[in-house]
Amino acid sequence: MKRRIKTKLLNQTGETISEVLIALLISALALTMLATMISSTVSMVTKSKTSMKEYYENNIKLEKQNSGTPGTVTIQAGSGSGISETENINLYENSFFSADDKKVYAYSKAD
Repeated sequence: MKRRIKTKLLNQTGETISEVLIALLISALALTMLATMISSTVSMVTKSKTSMKEYYENNIKLEKQNSGTPGTVTIQAGSGSGISETENINLYENSFFSADDKKVYAYSKAD
């Protein structure tokens, strides 16, 4: 083993041009893939931050709404169990998270 290493180190012949070109091609492809991954990651993080900021801002707006429609909600444990609880609530239409043709509602327990 030592003899092979010594022979290789003392050998004056180098790599062929095709081996060098293939090594450069592989290196260039690896760097291109790395740059693409970094660019995609930055884009995803930016979109995520924007979405989270919008979500929190809309959530704060929803919590600051003063008026809601009073109502009651009844929760039953199961069919025929006879266990249920009724609570007074305030119902809010959530226009911040609603889709085009669907409405989303939030509620809070009435005082």
